Amino acid sequence: MATENAVSAEEIKVNAAKMHISDTDVAIDIIAVGGVSTGKDAQAALTRGAKAVQIGSALMKEGPGVFTRLQQELSAARTAQ
Repeated sequence: MATENAVSAEEIKVNAAKMHISDTDVAIDIIAVGGVSTGKDAQAALTRGAKAVQIGSALMKEGPGVFTRLQQELSAARTAQ
């Protein structure tokens, strides 16, 4: 049963990475990898601090046209905020 305080595995991974990186004096850019197949996914990763996203499975399934779709969806997700 989901509750208001539920935390997704994605949030746990992102928060763990941020905590680990914040313990160092080195600036590290984070690239979101895995689970990015829509513009909404990309926007969520970028909002959480990723500097870039990697597109793998969606590229293999859809081919290079995936980038046009993702760009359109990302633009829509950004204007919806």
